[in-house]
Amino acid sequence: MGRIDCRAVDNRAPAERSAVKTDDRYHWQEECLTIWEQNDCRGIVQAVTGAGKTMLAVKAMEKLWQVCGNELWVAVVVPTRALMVQWSRILRFRFWERDALEGPVYQIYVINSARYQLARRILAKLQEGNTVFLVADECHRYTSVENRKIFEFVSYVEKTSGRYCSLGLSATLEDKDSTEMLEAALGRKIFCYSYQKALQEGIIVVFTLSQIALHFQRDEQAAYQELSDRMKTLRRQLYFRYPLLKKGGVSFFAVLQTLAKEENTTGRLAKSYLHLSWQRKRLVCMARNRLFCVCDLLDGLDAGKRVLIFSESIEQAETLYTMLKDNYGNRVGKYHSKAGKQANENALERFRNGELSILIACRALDEGIDVPDAEVGIILSGTGMERQRIQRLGRILRRSERKEKAVLYYLFIEESTEEKSYFPLRREYFNIENWEYQRRLVRKS
Repeated sequence: MGRIDCRAVDNRAPAERSAVKTDDRYHWQEECLTIWEQNDCRGIVQAVTGAGKTMLAVKAMEKLWQVCGNELWVAVVVPTRALMVQWSRILRFRFWERDALEGPVYQIYVINSARYQLARRILAKLQEGNTVFLVADECHRYTSVENRKIFEFVSYVEKTSGRYCSLGLSATLEDKDSTEMLEAALGRKIFCYSYQKALQEGIIVVFTLSQIALHFQRDEQAAYQELSDRMKTLRRQLYFRYPLLKKGGVSFFAVLQTLAKEENTTGRLAKSYLHLSWQRKRLVCMARNRLFCVCDLLDGLDAGKRVLIFSESIEQAETLYTMLKDNYGNRVGKYHSKAGKQANENALERFRNGELSILIACRALDEGIDVPDAEVGIILSGTGMERQRIQRLGRILRRSERKEKAVLYYLFIEESTEEKSYFPLRREYFNIENWEYQRRLVRKS
């Protein structure tokens, strides 16, 4: 299979080319593209959210289009429908609507359909002699057994007459084994653009992470203690019946989930422990002071601030939405899986254009969604996964004309086992403040 030289001279007429407006602050993209070209137009790029990964991919498309013209076919894979809509808007404007310019033929796939359609389509295009460019956005999401089906064509690439190019994009690559799988399909990791570098170069805004310690109300504290005592008793019984649980390096909950499938005393103990653990986690997540703290934080913000609120629970998100509607009316919106596709798209668009100043979201907004004017994030209830925490921080880091700085408020229950730090391994370039919440008051501890 021949190599594509994306630096070849463009012989098309000037009117057929894309006039790309460049920003000197984004020189990292040009450096990255040079490395990508030298790596036969393949590779994985890890870059902080808000640094311009999408535009990096668009520039790569333009380079290939200049060389390949109508022989280029582009496939973009995304994990969610919201990202599909966002990509569609960007590509339509970039190639077809802006000054009526031409561009490559492209198709955007949500991963659910890509699993069963994309490999065959790519292989057919390659067999026809086309150049195929696969962009895997949020590529860390495609390492499961099911999602790997989109890469089933890779072993046949060398047997085709076409050329295969690829670009994996992620802010948070996963463990070594998963990365190796992605590298086999997309190429090696060729570039890393960190938070620290992006801050230094002015690509993302300066931000503050405010960690706010909350407290249980009296009845919640009693319930939490009761659940913890019952779990402690069960844990002792499980250790007695299954000593392997005590060994270092063993995933306690993973083993329990396996044991819970057994129809014996140990299995019943494991099921009971898992159920109590779920009840305790829900109690922490739904603690009432979380809602009161959010209301007080919003009261203290300037009216023009654009705020994203993240919850782990749709029930909790709906409760907060009802509470805020009384004070903020049509300025508050919600975005979650049960709201419906059209309602979610409308809410996101209204937040982007400024009709909404507060948007309450669950996990559906964690990855990739472009809301550059969001300057305040509030973690109403969080996740223990650092990748997801980084993604949520990324939602408020994008630079925009009206935003000079950003702040992320992380709410946690002091008396619980919940993580006290949003990023347990603190990074020296984070400006971190620790606060304590009391009703109607948020003060430094």
